[in-house]
Amino acid sequence: MKRSEVELSESEKLELNSFFIETIQSDHFLNAEVQDDKEDSELYWVGSQIGDKMFDLCIDFNNYKMTCVVYECDGWDCEDGSVEWETNINKDFVLHKDLDAFQINRITGA
Repeated sequence: MKRSEVELSESEKLELNSFFIETIQSDHFLNAEVQDDKEDSELYWVGSQIGDKMFDLCIDFNNYKMTCVVYECDGWDCEDGSVEWETNINKDFVLHKDLDAFQINRITGA
């Protein structure tokens, strides 16, 4: 079954890509359990809000590149006035970042 792509404006795509790049360069991400061995790898999840839209980004290291699957979240209003978000996995948008040897070494700790 072919997945549907999240409908994004060009500016949203650029903002999500920038957020993805900033995230994989952050100390928090670099200290997370991310490695190329799928048996031991843990996915890295992070949220980002752009305007009134919320997105969940699932980042993984595989085949010497970072892959980021972006999901839009569905929101609903709570009684206390806050918004509750839930990841909608029916549609996604995929970003990739090829890594150089230095970046791979930093991520894998090799």
